[in-house]
Amino acid sequence: MATVDSLLPSIDFYVQPTYDVRIMGVVDVSRWEHLDVEPSYIDVIIPGRQRAVTNHFQKGKVNILNSNNLDITCTDCKDKLAALPDGMYCITVYVCEGDKFSKQKYYLRTVKAALRLDKILIGLDTSPCSLDTEKLEMYDKANLLLDTAHAHTRYGNVDRAMQLYNQAIEMIEELEDCVDKCK
Repeated sequence: MATVDSLLPSIDFYVQPTYDVRIMGVVDVSRWEHLDVEPSYIDVIIPGRQRAVTNHFQKGKVNILNSNNLDITCTDCKDKLAALPDGMYCITVYVCEGDKFSKQKYYLRTVKAALRLDKILIGLDTSPCSLDTEKLEMYDKANLLLDTAHAHTRYGNVDRAMQLYNQAIEMIEELEDCVDKCK
């Protein structure tokens, strides 16, 4: 026998990881039930901003966010989309404003940081400098800091996540300087 709770809509989503700095995919995994015919929306607060940008949310699909629909740029050319910033995003999906049928999540975007770490790893691997344990430990620690920041984000510890993220970025910058000097 179905319970009342099992008949209620359940809004949920997740952010699809990508290594394209220009886009972010938000995947709908909701049970919309009777709200399937109602319009739905997504509010996104990007790092460094206080106000949300609102877009229509497509139910049962991957919703692609980019610099145009997040009000960072205004271009007709897909190739001219700007890179989305790394940092903490606050994402809310809902049926109508103030409605009890909504879901809010924080998402720590680290695409640029990951790509920077990729370049560091390539530089360490191909550099005429010997791969010393100190650089390798710094690389591993930067990755661990980012992983830990993601874990804190998943558990709602947004402030701690950002502290760890900022520490990782400082370490990445230090590693980039070191790898550049070895070229």
